[in-house]
Amino acid sequence: MAKIAVVHVPFYSHVGAIMRLTRTIIQLGHEVVVWGPRGCREAVEGFGASFELHEPPMPETRGLGYVAELTATTETLAESLIERLFEVDVDLLIHDSQTPWARIAGDYLGVPRIAACPMFPIIVPYAKPSHSDHWSIADPEEAETRFAAHWLGIAAKWGVEIESPRRLIHSSAETRIAFTTEKLVGSYPLGSEWVFAGPLMTPPPA
Repeated sequence: MAKIAVVHVPFYSHVGAIMRLTRTIIQLGHEVVVWGPRGCREAVEGFGASFELHEPPMPETRGLGYVAELTATTETLAESLIERLFEVDVDLLIHDSQTPWARIAGDYLGVPRIAACPMFPIIVPYAKPSHSDHWSIADPEEAETRFAAHWLGIAAKWGVEIESPRRLIHSSAETRIAFTTEKLVGSYPLGSEWVFAGPLMTPPPA
């Protein structure tokens, strides 16, 4: 039996998918500690998992502005999560793809990670958008400067580097879970790190 940490992002659809996965993990006999929003405490404890309140402030903008704010949140939250994960002494960390502070914590502590991606699998994470598309809603130069400053702060303090703005939102990991099936994904050229967990989970509520 392993002790597994699950770190949520407070978005309804993301929480729903990872909660179903959490229940399945518990049914397999593992001990689970969930970092999640207060609305899922009752269900988490009902599954038999331990609950840690985790409600990070999420950006209310889009594009590079979202990335810059998420990087600032990461720099703020990483330390407390690192300390708590160390205290709990977990064997594995499963985190939402949009919780980069969990990615930083896992890599710093040397804890194996799985990134859970409730959205359709992202296959082109490296292209940098032009200033003419939807990423330019915020001032792109100002947002990129803020991102770079927090990025450097994280690298200097924790020795973990975020490869790119898009990798901040869609975390890389040795294993990435897609909450769908290979048949639905079709011929998309996904890497070998992707695992399709859709058919392994309990049915969604009506």
